[in-house]
Amino acid sequence: MLDTLALNLPRPRSGPQLRIQYLDQPMGEFLIIAMEPIKTWSGEPIILNVANGAAGLILIGQDGRAEAEMPATSRFVFARSHQSAPVAELLDQAAAILPP
Repeated sequence: MLDTLALNLPRPRSGPQLRIQYLDQPMGEFLIIAMEPIKTWSGEPIILNVANGAAGLILIGQDGRAEAEMPATSRFVFARSHQSAPVAELLDQAAAILPP
């Protein structure tokens, strides 16, 4: 499905870069970087989350195991392919997969 929408998994460095650039992130917004997990020093897989929580602007790791559960309201960040389809075509494809 990602290929159809011309989306890719971002590189892990996208999380820190987004955190540096997204200074006006709304309070309470959490964006999960849809990336291949990286390992902590203890070997646990994590993915990155760019957030503005009660502590201010943060970049945090969260459970990156394949069986980890994500709330249905989670918002994910993907990378757009350099060979993206025209916007109208992408909107039509996205509308086709969303429930009415």
